[in-house]
Amino acid sequence: MHLFYDPEKQKRMRRDLELPGSFGDWLKARRKTLDLTQEELSSQAGCSVFALRKIETGERRPSKQLAALLADALQISEDDKPTFIRVARGDLTAERLQTSQPDSKPASPSPQPASHHLPLPPTPLLGRDPELAAMDRIFNESPCRLLTLTGMGGIGKTRLAIEFASRQQSRFPGGIFFISLASLISPDLIIPTIAEVFGLTFSGPANPKDQLLNYMANRIKQPSLLVFDNLEHLLAPYAQGNAASEVTGLVVEILERLPNLKILATSREQLNLHGEWMYELHGLPAPPMDFATRLEDYGAVKLFILSARRVQADFEIQKDEQPALIRICRLLEGIPLAIELAAAWVGMLSCEEIAHEIESSLDFLTTSMRDVPERHRSLRAAIDHSWRLLSDNERRVLRRLSVFHGGFSRHAAEQVAGASLSSLASLHAKSLVHRTESERFDLHDLLRKYTLMKLEESPEELANTKDIHCVYYLDFLGDREGDLRNERQHMAMAEISAEIENIRAAWHHAVIHDQVAKLRKPILSFWFYDIRGWFQEAYALFRWTIEELDTKNEPGQKGNLETIIAREHIRANLAWFCVRLGKFDESRNLLRHSLTLLRSHGANTELLNTLHHMGALERLAGNFVLSQELFLEMLDHATRMEARWYIALAHGNVGVAKLALGDYQEARARLYTANTIFREVGDRRILAVGLQFFGEALRNLGEYVEAQDCLNESLKISRTFGDRWISGLSLNQLGLVFKAKEEYGEAIRLFRESLAQLREINEFWSMLQALNSLGAVYLTLGAYSEAQSAFCESLSIAGHEQILPEALDALIGMADTLREEEDLEEALAMVLLALTHPHIRLESKARAEGILTKLTVLLSPQQVEAAHAWKNGKALHEVISEIVQTGRIYIQSDRSVDLP
Repeated sequence: MHLFYDPEKQKRMRRDLELPGSFGDWLKARRKTLDLTQEELSSQAGCSVFALRKIETGERRPSKQLAALLADALQISEDDKPTFIRVARGDLTAERLQTSQPDSKPASPSPQPASHHLPLPPTPLLGRDPELAAMDRIFNESPCRLLTLTGMGGIGKTRLAIEFASRQQSRFPGGIFFISLASLISPDLIIPTIAEVFGLTFSGPANPKDQLLNYMANRIKQPSLLVFDNLEHLLAPYAQGNAASEVTGLVVEILERLPNLKILATSREQLNLHGEWMYELHGLPAPPMDFATRLEDYGAVKLFILSARRVQADFEIQKDEQPALIRICRLLEGIPLAIELAAAWVGMLSCEEIAHEIESSLDFLTTSMRDVPERHRSLRAAIDHSWRLLSDNERRVLRRLSVFHGGFSRHAAEQVAGASLSSLASLHAKSLVHRTESERFDLHDLLRKYTLMKLEESPEELANTKDIHCVYYLDFLGDREGDLRNERQHMAMAEISAEIENIRAAWHHAVIHDQVAKLRKPILSFWFYDIRGWFQEAYALFRWTIEELDTKNEPGQKGNLETIIAREHIRANLAWFCVRLGKFDESRNLLRHSLTLLRSHGANTELLNTLHHMGALERLAGNFVLSQELFLEMLDHATRMEARWYIALAHGNVGVAKLALGDYQEARARLYTANTIFREVGDRRILAVGLQFFGEALRNLGEYVEAQDCLNESLKISRTFGDRWISGLSLNQLGLVFKAKEEYGEAIRLFRESLAQLREINEFWSMLQALNSLGAVYLTLGAYSEAQSAFCESLSIAGHEQILPEALDALIGMADTLREEEDLEEALAMVLLALTHPHIRLESKARAEGILTKLTVLLSPQQVEAAHAWKNGKALHEVISEIVQTGRIYIQSDRSVDLP
């Protein structure tokens, strides 16, 4: 007997509920249509025959990675693949796959189906037809755009919201998006959670909220529904900072920016917003005490019987037990969670005994816990009753499970809470632990709070359990450091994402309790935040960590070595995310501090990362020689450590520095070495970055076909990751290839597409490259007004962000535009200023010298002298400001350098 899954029972339930066939049935039919055996399909998908059989019989679901491989093997189209994966994982029902059935003829183009992101409920909704009808009237027969479903915990708000949203699918062709907020510990995490549901990967330094709202505005063009589930704990008076105003402010912004969107929220309290409609949910209908016929017409009774049959399949309510059953339903006020918990005991107690136990507990709560709201007392009674009937071991396990956030795996439960498989099965059978669709476990939020209070009654046990939880999840994160840089990258990202709430809690615990050494291993996995594009969260987390550690530990070299290395590596990684967010001055101060200390402790991975961050910062600031030196130092350490991935990273970045210095052959050789290693170790994301720079080297060497192949591969990889930064870089480089081939129309299209992607994420350095590229092709075509506009925008951004190499490129482009328009003196002054600046790239310098040669032939010695005099009296930031404001610079006819 399977404790967690009974295939025959599930098939009977599906027949009773008239649900469509399972994913396993569909998979089997598809396989047979393609004339594949189980052995052939499992071989193509890279899984065992045993695993495939389990999937086809419905005994397990494939991981996202396996689902993607199955989609390829079953010839699922790229358009249908996301739907296939969501059905495979249980996020959508199997009926959504009907449009993907094999056909002997190509399918004619048809509108894409709406994307509905709703959890698949494990049980049918009972007794809520009146509520569903009332909500339908409010939502669809009035100007309501925000409906908040309120009620006490355990009343069934989430289940009703899912059912209501499911029945509204035809009215929301733009999609329905379910956002679960129950496990969030801070309102700062709402935006990343919404982004996760929409499949958005944050990139660049732009505010994540702006990225999200822009993305949603571009995507949602038809009526759509957003379901916010469990908002209340983020609105509570004890929530951190201005949590309530942040949450409600986000709701208001979403409604204002997205006119096609409606919001359904579940919360224990209203949001108190203008235009908000409320619907308060009460318990399921329960029969009056003297009622003895047609009991199953009442939702509370129907739910009790269905729940009891999950425990005891042949359960039937006998006539002599009807009064006791009515008493149970009335005592629990029809609250679904309480009824399910009570019904879990029918295998051990009669209905009369269950009612008696609940009545005893209710009397106690009524007389002893006056601070508990009236409507909560019977629910507390149900939980307390279930608690008292547990064995000592079950209580101990359940107490310790309360330290988890956002669910847990079986292995984590065993290691942290000492939960054996049998104890988990027992708690699952009593409806105290439930198994999620992703094959994880979790507690109902109210149960978690209740059991955490029990754990807090023993401070020693609480401290010990939280320490074990902390070590387990920090090691969990640290153990995946290598996988974030190899062929398991996708898997490692998924594993960390699933446990991110527990990881956040573990990190917070270690910092608060000054357990800095425990952070040395997990901080090596900081690349997770970089790959996910969570720059803002990483910056906030590491900055808070450093502030806490600096107040608790001795500065500089004093203190425990493990503590010093961990602290300085965190500081260095804070600096890296400063670079990602354009905070260059803050980054340089942090890195100087960390680099000095880490160098004194010899070669280690922490030093390699810090040298990488400093080298990247100096490159962006235009200090190409210094950047090259830092990466060569990194290469030396990595070689001595035999750290192949870091050897590749160092070679690649030396190659990028060589590009800026104009040594294209050396750049090509270095980047080829780097990309070869990245392919060998399986890090496809960093390979996409390397290919982009390799394509740039090939373009500068005139090898256009090879460059185009490289850049197309980079673009393909970056799109699989949803990385708009790498994609934007590759599009810009492809545009430069087409410009070199004099295919200007295609070049302009690529530059515009690159710029559009990079604007969404405000990745300034890459935006400037795209703007300067666009200006250059407009200049070639004689579209001087458009060229000037692109160069002016580039100068404005580069001046503000102090990205000087790109500012100089834009200045040279502006000078060439003025030369074409015969404003020769102004053009010469700009070229002279660019040529004498220390941060000019070699490629840019060559272009500027060519313009200078043309200008000196056309100008008199007096005009050249005036331009030199003007240049000598100006700083770059002054010139940028003048050009941005006026579109040009002015040199008076008397050749003085004063402004008019």
